[in-house]
Amino acid sequence: MATHAWTSICQNFVHYKRCYDVFEKRSGKIDLYNNWAKEEFSRVAEDICGRRRNPGIRNPICTLGIGSGKGSFEMALLKQLQPNFPSIHHTVVEPCEEFISHYKLHSVLENVQYDWQLKTFQQYMQDQECTSNGRKFDFISAVNSLYYTGNVKETIRSLIDQLTESGYLLVVVRSEKGAGFRIIVNFPELHPAFKPSYFISSKTVSKAIAEMGLTAKVNSVRTNVDFSCVFDDNDAEGDDLLDLFTGVMDFRRTAPESLVERVLKFLRQESTPDSESASATDVVNTSATRTNTSATPTTSNV
Repeated sequence: MATHAWTSICQNFVHYKRCYDVFEKRSGKIDLYNNWAKEEFSRVAEDICGRRRNPGIRNPICTLGIGSGKGSFEMALLKQLQPNFPSIHHTVVEPCEEFISHYKLHSVLENVQYDWQLKTFQQYMQDQECTSNGRKFDFISAVNSLYYTGNVKETIRSLIDQLTESGYLLVVVRSEKGAGFRIIVNFPELHPAFKPSYFISSKTVSKAIAEMGLTAKVNSVRTNVDFSCVFDDNDAEGDDLLDLFTGVMDFRRTAPESLVERVLKFLRQESTPDSESASATDVVNTSATRTNTSATPTTSNV
């Protein structure tokens, strides 16, 4: 099969960010994440409190965010921990200075001590090995960040190794049921635009955790994306959504016409309310305990 010399949107952060902003607006993702934190993660917070030794001690609970972005979802998670823990020490690992600045302006909570780490996950882990400070975390979140960390199994093992014995790991990745993943599976012509890590899904994470002898629970949260703009050739936001879902910069005008038509047909099916496959975009949150206990951790899908 002939392949096309795509220009991946991952090569241009400004373009990628603009496309992702359109996706957030047209999917209501931020509200969905925050509602999940209130409705589901609140129970995880209570469980963390119950399983932590001497939870009444006023030492700070230590938490870690990998790929924290602008911090809105982390803020929602930390808010659920605050009623159980009067003091929190939270480490933020985020390589984008613009996101860190936004986080500091809009998502900082009182009574939380922040440790800002402007670096990639790989850089953070290398620094941890050099300093050997031995810090363990009661809760770690990795939200839509495993796509950029290299070997998934090694990454998850590294994160679990940093948990306390009663700690929780919450991972958010796309579901194999969602359009964001299925478009990659259904259109192999697009594969050159995606890094191998983009083929990660909830099954990938769950399998990696199971191979470590641990348990994880996966919940699916449906994200409905308004795709109507992609069917207008002159809609800039439609072009951005196409670029995000195909991984290709200026996809509508650089891809073969036949491929564009097939992708649009796929997205049209996704936007049909009564269609069984109209799950738009799914993200799966998988959390796992460090030790293999009978308690099943919580996860969620977006």
